[in-house]
Amino acid sequence: MCVLDRQAGACLRDIAGAIGEAFGVEIHPVLIVADLSAAREPGRSQLDAAGVLKIIGDVLPPSEEKVLAVTMEDLYTPVLSFVLGEAELGGRLAVMSLHRMRDSFYGLPDIPGALLQRARKESIHEVGHTFGLTHCASRLCPMHPSTCAEELDFRSSDLCRSCHRKVFSGRRPAASKE
Repeated sequence: MCVLDRQAGACLRDIAGAIGEAFGVEIHPVLIVADLSAAREPGRSQLDAAGVLKIIGDVLPPSEEKVLAVTMEDLYTPVLSFVLGEAELGGRLAVMSLHRMRDSFYGLPDIPGALLQRARKESIHEVGHTFGLTHCASRLCPMHPSTCAEELDFRSSDLCRSCHRKVFSGRRPAASKE
């Protein structure tokens, strides 16, 4: 796991704990400084999520099994005006943005603890994709797609039984969900 800017690093320990608990893995958070200008399209104040994944893949050693990059920058994909995150399905790289998870983005006062809860759920979602999980039909599962902060508020931080089984089939979880 890595953070791309110090502001996003404020919730790093909480995110790392959520991922470790959900997937039974040990997390080693690091702060990296990477030039993301190649991922920024001229005329847009956003980063291309796939471009960020490429930059992170080039900067971090291949020995890192799973990498979640966390930033405060707004992300987009060529087919969507914004995304909360993006990941390589079954791969090793994922990125998520805290930008639209803040209540202040929507002109509202920030609710204490809300950003951390949303970041936990979205981090599990993006890392879940690297473990091969696709979007889940269960609206409570963090693997259900979310397009805004409000939708994240209704998700659980726990994978549903079906997603949990898919992740842990063939390997032993750190702690059983049963």
